[in-house]
Amino acid sequence: MKLAVLASATTLALALAGGAVAQPAQPTNPGPVIPGVCTFNQGRAVGGSMVGQAVAARMQQLTDSVRAELQPEGAAIEAEANALQTGQASMAADQFQQRAVALQQRAGAYQQLAGQREAELQYTQGLQLQRIGETMDPILVQVYQERGCGLLLDRSTMFGANPAMDITDRVIELVNQQLQTLSFDRSPLPQQ
Repeated sequence: MKLAVLASATTLALALAGGAVAQPAQPTNPGPVIPGVCTFNQGRAVGGSMVGQAVAARMQQLTDSVRAELQPEGAAIEAEANALQTGQASMAADQFQQRAVALQQRAGAYQQLAGQREAELQYTQGLQLQRIGETMDPILVQVYQERGCGLLLDRSTMFGANPAMDITDRVIELVNQQLQTLSFDRSPLPQQ
C-alpha cells in the first residue's frame, strides 16, 4: 500500500508557492493598450503575494506533518500484507482468512483516517484562501477604479495581452502592504 495520500493538497500548496502558473511567452509586439480594458491573474496575485507564499509554506508543513502521522501505520499495514502473502502457504486456511480480514479492517481504518486528514487539509487551505480573498477583493476594486478599468479580463485564460493592461502586480503590491502572513493550524472539518 503506497502513501499516495494528500497529493492534491501538496500540489496546490506547491502551486501557490510557485506564484505564477506558466504563461505563454508574450509576443514581441503585444499590441496596443486598449483604454478601459484591464487584465488580472488571481492565481499569480495570490501566489506572488507574501501572504500567499506564507500560506503555501505553512500548508506544506501541515502536509508533511500529516504524512509523518500516517506513514508508520501505512508502512506497518504494507509489511503485514507482505508477511501475510509470504506466509499464506504455511497457514491454515481459517487462520489466513482471519488475518486477512483483520488486515482489511485495519487498512480500511487507515484509508478513512487518511481521507479525513486530506479533507481537513483541503478545508484548511480553502479557509486561508478565503481570508486572502477578503483582503484582496477590496484592493482589486480599488486598483480597478485607479486604472479606470471598464472591463476586467481573467489573464490566466488569455493567450496574450499588452502587459501595460495587467493590474496584477499593483494588486500584489497593495496586498503585501496590508497582509504579509497568516497563522493557522489544520482545521477540523465542520460538523454536518
